[in-house]
Amino acid sequence: MWGEAPARMVDPRFPSMKARQLRRVVDRLGYVRVRKGSGSHQQLRAPGLPPITWAHHDGETVGPGLVHKVLCVQIGLDIEAALALVSKKRR
Repeated sequence: MWGEAPARMVDPRFPSMKARQLRRVVDRLGYVRVRKGSGSHQQLRAPGLPPITWAHHDGETVGPGLVHKVLCVQIGLDIEAALALVSKKRR
């Protein structure tokens, strides 16, 4: 439809996972909570990496597109580095 952004393809190698699992991946990068906002929002920071806002509940399932967005877009990892971190989660 006119005015809509084109659909983006998500790399099929990215899995969906529970938010708790994705948070463990993010924590392995050195992120720690520096502030708890209102509701479920938390500010996370890591040395040398951009700050991120975490707003996911532990039991919530995070889809592959959002896993990619958190690791590659928000944090700035390249796809191969992000996939390596996610695959370590499964071991």
